[in-house]
Amino acid sequence: MKQIVVVGASLSGVRAADSILKHNNETEVVLIGDEVHLPYNRPPLSKEALASASDLDSLKLRIANKDGRLKVSLGSAVTSHDGRGRTVTIDDEGTLPYDCLVVASGISPRKLEIPRDDSAIFQLRTYDDMVRLSQRLGGSGSKQKRVVVVGAGFIGCEIAATLTLLSHDITVVAPEEAPMVRPLGAVLGNEIRRRHEERGVKFVMGQFPTAIAKRTNNSNVGKSGQGNIEVILSDGSVIECDLVVEAVGSYPNTSFLDQTLFDLKDGILVDERLHAGSGVFAVGDVARYPNLMVDTVPRRIEHWGLAVDSGRYVGKSVNAYLNDGEVEPFTTLPAFWSDQFDIRMQSFGLPGLASSPDSISLLERELKGDCAFGYHREDQLVGVVLIGMNPEHRRFKELVESSLSKG
Repeated sequence: MKQIVVVGASLSGVRAADSILKHNNETEVVLIGDEVHLPYNRPPLSKEALASASDLDSLKLRIANKDGRLKVSLGSAVTSHDGRGRTVTIDDEGTLPYDCLVVASGISPRKLEIPRDDSAIFQLRTYDDMVRLSQRLGGSGSKQKRVVVVGAGFIGCEIAATLTLLSHDITVVAPEEAPMVRPLGAVLGNEIRRRHEERGVKFVMGQFPTAIAKRTNNSNVGKSGQGNIEVILSDGSVIECDLVVEAVGSYPNTSFLDQTLFDLKDGILVDERLHAGSGVFAVGDVARYPNLMVDTVPRRIEHWGLAVDSGRYVGKSVNAYLNDGEVEPFTTLPAFWSDQFDIRMQSFGLPGLASSPDSISLLERELKGDCAFGYHREDQLVGVVLIGMNPEHRRFKELVESSLSKG
């Protein structure tokens, strides 16, 4: 039996384990996760799970243990990797050999490098993060909290919407000109801002925190709100609040990898078959790969759908490697969705590849209602974002696929 080690008991890790066992009956898989919980689905953490303080059982992923060939090791962190010896080191438990290694270690939330009181600052990446935040907010009927959400990306805006629905007072702070401006552009980003503001969310754009601290008696001028925490902004103004939720991006978990063997500048660089070399593969958020459906440029994409698709694919690639075989490249149409209040946002392709703001345009309907936006690289449609229009999603998906297939 060949031993395949999968680092990361994540969605992509679980799907990778399933795929490896499916495509090769002569393999055993060790799935290693640093959380103590069985693998679970993360997207609901900023939405319905946070709103209802869901228990973990409702989020757990299905794990198929074919013929007892899967071993799951939880609460164990992989701390180092020896590519030449083909082993990984697990905490203080010693080394584990592998024939192939699949890196599914995902991402961790970034933290602002500013003076800060960490007792008042929360991130939202894990189930335990969600529990801590829910406990700090209190249950239904508890006193309204003033919350500053730092970051106006998808996660920040989802958290803002969810906490507003829970009757908390929310202010979003971000340095960009509009929420979600990188993937959406300023026009659509500001339209989403308008819809949030109609529901009571406040935005302070073009500013960033320079310190987060407990309130003092001689607080700076320009403060707004009330609370025990001060968020001091780059223009010198102060927002007082009860707690801060930090959603300022993420970084790939690659610190355990042998840096002499791999390109780790942004995740781990792999080829179009998700192979980094020397029997090491990567899937999900941590993989930087060329999607030949789009072009040959390696990109790291943090989409739920990519975690599923890359995990399902990698079993074929591992099997081909073990048997000196061939396998078709991994190509999949990137797609994501986001739910904010009653706004369902769906995207197909890579809107971020739009050549310029002028390359983003309204394709159908009206901006203030359900609508479709197109994103062009030169004359090629490379992405579509839908607001609502759920019955039309297949048509737009096929439109982007057709455009990309023509190069």
